[in-house]
Amino acid sequence: MSIKYRYPEGENGDELLNSYIAETSSTVWSRLHARFAAYNQAQLMRLDINLNLEQAALRTEREEEIFEVERAITVARNLNIQTPTMPYQLDGEQRGSQIIYSNVGNLPKYFMGYETLESERDALISSLDKGLSNQNVRDNQQSIDARQQISDSISEDESSKNGLDDFIVTERVVDVIEYAFPGERTVSPNKPLILALSIVIGSIFGLVIALMSVSFKNMKRRDLQE
Repeated sequence: MSIKYRYPEGENGDELLNSYIAETSSTVWSRLHARFAAYNQAQLMRLDINLNLEQAALRTEREEEIFEVERAITVARNLNIQTPTMPYQLDGEQRGSQIIYSNVGNLPKYFMGYETLESERDALISSLDKGLSNQNVRDNQQSIDARQQISDSISEDESSKNGLDDFIVTERVVDVIEYAFPGERTVSPNKPLILALSIVIGSIFGLVIALMSVSFKNMKRRDLQE
């Protein structure tokens, strides 16, 4: 694209045109800059929401685990199971209705005894909000860190832009092949010189015509005499 500007004599048209290009480029750059900054901020908010949701889900899982331990504590107290106990260690009445478990891992939690369960519950409560992390949480946190670095670089770029030359800002938006430059100064005609040349040329031309006329008349006279 080529931009042309006609301007009257005495006006710095090249400076006006270059300033117009620089100002327009700066405006476009600022709009693009603001648009990208807004988009990046929106992405930061989205990632932050996702991170909070993931951590809230992990906290809910821990709360459910605490609730299960509380229930096991209640049952263990009702059965007076103070320490870890196997089903066959219960009294006769309890053994009559007990379930035979082939694996210790299949035992309900209350067989751990309420003392052990209370210690487990207290540990779960103390770490309820600590280390809420899984792969999704880590991925979100990495994305947030990356977006935050972009946001910081945008802020630094905006602050440094004020110290840049207009032409440097212009080059960020458009590729300027050639800036406008002052046109060559027109040379005004020398009127006295032109007048003198006109007189000289006119005199020479008149003399040539006069000589040709005299020569033509002499030739006619010779022809008549013969």
